[in-house]
Parts: sequence; C-alpha cells; structure tokens
Amino acid sequence: MLYGSGYVLLAFLRDGLVTQWHWLTEAQLLDATAVGQVTPGPRVYHATFIGYLLGGPVAALVATLGSFSPRSCSSP
Repeated sequence: MLYGSGYVLLAFLRDGLVTQWHWLTEAQLLDATAVGQVTPGPRVYHATFIGYLLGGPVAALVATLGSFSPRSCSSP
C-alpha cells in the first residue's frame, strides 16, 4: 500500500509505462499527472487518461473501473 499524494505513484508509473514498456512518452506521463492535479482524485484520472492514450474511450473506461476494483485497493 502506498501513502502520500499522487506524486508517489509517478516514479512507479514512469518506470513501467515509459522506461520498461514504452507505452507512453515522458510528455504524456506528465500530461496525465497534470490532469490528475487539476481535478480531484489523481489516481483515478491518471488511470483514465493513460487508458485513453493507450486504447481510446473503451480502454479509458476499463482503466477507470479497474481503479475501483477491490484488487487495486488492497496491498499484495
């Protein structure tokens, strides 16, 4: 489980999405962070925005719903 602001997740997202899998660029990840900061609930908006970038509206919906799944809210 992580504690803190949405910035805590930024390093993990960058490592996986930008560095490891090359699904997003640095600029796209920073855009996702900006979207999360101007609206409430940064984790949900990160997921929605990244889902949209990766697969359009359907992927955005799946990513958003996945943010609320019990598995995403529990610690390993």
